[in-house]
Amino acid sequence: MGPSPPVRHMSVRYPALDFIFGPIEFLLTGVFFVPILILFSPYFFLRTREKISEYPLGLHKRSKRKHGVLNIKDLNEIEDYLSTLPCGSRRNLKKCINGMGAHGLKVVSLESSPLHLLIAMTKFFRVIYNHERRVYSPLKSFFASVIRWMCVLTMVGTIDEYWTVPNSTNGETGKRSEMVAFATTVVKGNTLRGMWFYQLSQHSRSGIWFHTVAMAVDRGLRLKGVNYVDIGPSDENSEVANLKEKYGFTMSDTWGVDCDYEGPFRKLLEELELPNSNT
Repeated sequence: MGPSPPVRHMSVRYPALDFIFGPIEFLLTGVFFVPILILFSPYFFLRTREKISEYPLGLHKRSKRKHGVLNIKDLNEIEDYLSTLPCGSRRNLKKCINGMGAHGLKVVSLESSPLHLLIAMTKFFRVIYNHERRVYSPLKSFFASVIRWMCVLTMVGTIDEYWTVPNSTNGETGKRSEMVAFATTVVKGNTLRGMWFYQLSQHSRSGIWFHTVAMAVDRGLRLKGVNYVDIGPSDENSEVANLKEKYGFTMSDTWGVDCDYEGPFRKLLEELELPNSNT
């Protein structure tokens, strides 16, 4: 008799499991591979990040959703803007501008850097995921958070991180500071764009969003040649859209025409002569 034929081990496949775990494997591969590509590829220059940034900004395919736009051509300083608001809105913004310390928070502002975002990946992802969980299921929140974080990672702009400040008077001396929210800003042409905003649910009453709005207007007024502040799209007649209008922004479907995004990307902190700093 001749030698026995080799034994062939057949692997059992489960199509249902492939359907479930296939997309997850693809996303996780992207989460780890793309950041490495960004860091070490010699072709990933600043201009490439700027080109990528145009897509989330909506500059390639103009969105039909209305954007909250504020014309600041005729304003000189933040007080001019505040004077145009209803009494309640004006009082609330003034309180938020000066009140981050009262909530035990500090703002750390820095130019967007893929290296920094990768090092602090878990902190950013935690904030994004917590924010998304307000409206989505855990699984959908995870996928949405991965996509959002990849957008934040690859875009240019300025990041404002909101960190807790442990208070020794409350016995918190040994407590570690944590990031509870962050916002990103992009300046292009004559427009300052408030881009991404995420915060932990437990800090939703800390006035952080209002602080970012006031800071966006103040920065726009201090930047030479900036005529518009665009704080992004919202569904018509939604709670967020109504809130933007309450604070002086017009929900405009002609934002792509009004706001000049055709100019170059600009470095906000550099132009304001504010190096990466705590504010």
